[in-house]
Amino acid sequence: VEVAGDWTGWKPVPLTRGPEGRWILHLQLEPGVYRFNLIVDGGRWIVPEGVAAVDDGFGGKAGVLVIP
Repeated sequence: VEVAGDWTGWKPVPLTRGPEGRWILHLQLEPGVYRFNLIVDGGRWIVPEGVAAVDDGFGGKAGVLVIP
């Protein structure tokens, strides 16, 4: 599993699998609104379930991450 978003310049960055089976990436982001997607097994870019989404400008959706 990889994540790509505003903070990576939309270049996929691998996540690591934590001991409880969750996918993890530690980041230090400034407060703001960020768009992102997950990439599973090199396939389609998806918005994680339960995450707000916006139009990505390419006919798809991007997840929204808000850091207060």
